[in-house]
Amino acid sequence: HSYDDFAIDALKERELSDFPPYSYQAILRASSPSSNSVENFLNRARLCALELKSEAIDVYDAVPAPIHKIAGLIRGQLLVQSTLRKPLRIFLKRWMKEISNLNESGVRFVLDVVPIDV
Repeated sequence: HSYDDFAIDALKERELSDFPPYSYQAILRASSPSSNSVENFLNRARLCALELKSEAIDVYDAVPAPIHKIAGLIRGQLLVQSTLRKPLRIFLKRWMKEISNLNESGVRFVLDVVPIDV
């Protein structure tokens, strides 16, 4: 039960699951006083992502953030990932242009590329 054994096992699990460092991720994080606004924004952003994505991109369902509410704001997130960096970078550039036009009232959002926590 050494650190080296633990690290080898953890990396094998991550490789089988296509998690970093074997994939590249970005998370769209949204917050608003209204849970409906966050949900609507993330669902619309997901539909947009599904239209823009290539085969190399995986788009997951929108979910509540691990800490769902902070300072009166409801928070949610949407994960996208790829095993290839370049297709993800191209996708994110196009996706951000589309997301900026969604204009959901009172929703603030940020795209976290290479997030530390999911």
